[in-house]
Amino acid sequence: MQPTTTVETVHRQARLCAGVFVALLCLTGITVAASFWHIGHAANVILALAIATVKAALVAIFFMHLLGEQRYVRAMAALAAILLFALIALVVWTHLDPIGGARGIA
Repeated sequence: MQPTTTVETVHRQARLCAGVFVALLCLTGITVAASFWHIGHAANVILALAIATVKAALVAIFFMHLLGEQRYVRAMAALAAILLFALIALVVWTHLDPIGGARGIA
């Protein structure tokens, strides 16, 4: 019986994981540096969330192996992401509500 994993495959996978790890470290450094940039509170939050989204996608795709999963598993992960963005949008919409959001309920 032939082994399904070769040494070259393991080395390629290790290099890929190391590359993703370095990318996550760089993105973490960018996040820390961005916290010192004064581009406005809303822009800082949007930038931090964008970087966090990229980092979460890297972890999900490569470390959780979602890229090689079946269509059903990827669909469930996509549904979870859509619901997360919907909840974030609901919070932002509530915060921007002129009736009682940003000013507080009187």
